[in-house]
Amino acid sequence: MPRRVTVVVLALIVFAPLVRGQNPPAAPTPPTFRVRVDAVEIDASVTDEKGNPVRNLSVNDFEILEDGKPQVITSFARVNVPVERIERPLFGGQPIEPDVVSNQNGEGRVYVFVLDEVSPEQALRTRRFLRRFIEQYFGANDVAAVSFLGRGSAVNAQSLTSNARLLLESIDKFTGGFAKEKESMSLQPATGDPTGRQLSQPVTEEMWLQRNAMASLRSIAEAVASIKGRRKMLLLVSDNLQVNMHRVIDYSGGTLSLPEEDAHKAITAATRNNVTIYSIDPRGLGGDGGLGESESAPVFSPTELDHRMNMAALATVTGGFALTNSNSFDQTFSRIVRENSSYYVLGYSSTNERRDGRYRRLEVRVKLLGLQVRARGGYLGPMGRESLPVDPPLKTPLNPAVASAVRSPVATSGFPLRVFAAPYKLTRSEASIALAFEMDGDALGLVERNGQMVGGVEVSYLATDGRNKIQPGEFHIADLTLTPERYEYLQKTGLRVLSEMRLPRGRFQIRVAVGNRTGKSGSVVYDIEVPDFARAPLSMSGVSLTSKALSDVTTMRPKEPLKGMLPGPITAAREFPRGDVLTIFAEVYENASKAAHTIDLIAELRSESGRAFDRVNEQRHSTELQGKSGGYGLTAVLPLNVDPGRYVIHVEGRSSASDRQTVSRDILIRVR
Repeated sequence: MPRRVTVVVLALIVFAPLVRGQNPPAAPTPPTFRVRVDAVEIDASVTDEKGNPVRNLSVNDFEILEDGKPQVITSFARVNVPVERIERPLFGGQPIEPDVVSNQNGEGRVYVFVLDEVSPEQALRTRRFLRRFIEQYFGANDVAAVSFLGRGSAVNAQSLTSNARLLLESIDKFTGGFAKEKESMSLQPATGDPTGRQLSQPVTEEMWLQRNAMASLRSIAEAVASIKGRRKMLLLVSDNLQVNMHRVIDYSGGTLSLPEEDAHKAITAATRNNVTIYSIDPRGLGGDGGLGESESAPVFSPTELDHRMNMAALATVTGGFALTNSNSFDQTFSRIVRENSSYYVLGYSSTNERRDGRYRRLEVRVKLLGLQVRARGGYLGPMGRESLPVDPPLKTPLNPAVASAVRSPVATSGFPLRVFAAPYKLTRSEASIALAFEMDGDALGLVERNGQMVGGVEVSYLATDGRNKIQPGEFHIADLTLTPERYEYLQKTGLRVLSEMRLPRGRFQIRVAVGNRTGKSGSVVYDIEVPDFARAPLSMSGVSLTSKALSDVTTMRPKEPLKGMLPGPITAAREFPRGDVLTIFAEVYENASKAAHTIDLIAELRSESGRAFDRVNEQRHSTELQGKSGGYGLTAVLPLNVDPGRYVIHVEGRSSASDRQTVSRDILIRVR
């Protein structure tokens, strides 16, 4: 049963809940990535006579022709994406990862780094130039993922995230997979096709590798294609695609091999859904692994020329380009970012219902004179034996917009939301995740009825691990009835929802979606790592904050994490008024030393330049373990009697045992 709460706020009553049902709901349906084959998305960049981007056009200024026939534009969006640099304090060598995530930072670019099997030397070079890309071109509002073709380890992959550190960790684990054998070996027919299909003839190792690689490419392309409303970029690193892409693209009937069939489906998904592929051959680098231009042109064998032509064909048909004979990685990355920063997204349903798998020409025009349009030249239609993917039905009382948003692998705007999550040790193998969701009160859209403002709010959350396995969450549905005066206050201060969930150790993404009764919704994707509290010599929980100035924000409490540990509700705010008083709570856990010793618990407010202001230093003896978790708890009060600006809350635990272990966390805040 869903958790439904009716909130009635009168003149002197801040919050009065009435719980209609307490039974936990069934686990949410796992998110699936589907791509429709009856809809087409195409992006278009428009410039004036001087080459400057034109950003103020409307849907009525465009027209689309498919094979010369006009199409009805059914969706339209303007995209203008600046590069938002990641903030870092002046005294810090590395950026401080935000502990609060919002969907109000603006939509960024979507990158997927697809890494094929290459030699160890090429893998090392790949890691070097991808690190340069992340460090120099990846913005704070961008998201990216790391995927592998063929036999690459899924454990080392990284789901879509805005966390540059997680992306670099995944890239640094890329070793190239397995070396490709030059000689073929016969396999049994029953094991020749990774999908389990029986084949009538023996399959060579080369055919097996082709099938694995193209099946992976198809899966990745279809997953990325499911993200609607913006351009997606696949940066494909490969030294041999092993499939004749020209034959796939120029398909005019007949039988394709299994790898070619998967390649066709990958290109179909990409060309219909704004997925641009940029092909990169790591062998373009110099022999010493440098990043400079080669002084002389290399000599290629016929096989290498075929590969480079395949790379170029795949990139061109999806609207991208290939880097196959140059070391100009910086120029290439700069061009990729520039091309994907200002454009329009147009959608339509094709009038061509034939399922012939053939290439269809597209032409995008602007009706205004003097403007130039750059858009993809066409797409591949579906083949007759390609079935229409259908999303499984959702068995939930949630608004469809909220149910859809919580399944999205990227944040969705439309309902302003910020999310905070912090792990605290619960058992040796499990953590309790304290959750705070804060949303824009004005977005609730309450309406007047009999002198009261009425409406509702829905909240849903779940977690996925590195293998996209679902960790069940919950949803909360609340009916709201407020006085006009209280609603006016709610519109200014927002609505807070407190909850919690349990997670085992490991890395997860918590997906949170909120919405109202009118179909408006928004979501946030939050990366969280649950430490192995049972094995680390010294570890620390998350750091939760409460603010005196924000303590009277209307708060729903389906669950109340850290009850009694803080004087007020946990807040997801990270900007506070001057003179406010913050109270923080954190725990430190240890497993190593059995000899008597002390633990120093420190909380300190630091300026952007590194100057220390208020400092709390408490010492615990090793016999003073507190609570069921067996941790040392720190509750520290930090007054914000400082000038406006950026500050860091530094929390640290130090052991006096022989190993002198230290753990710490930094929280970036602003004082206004």
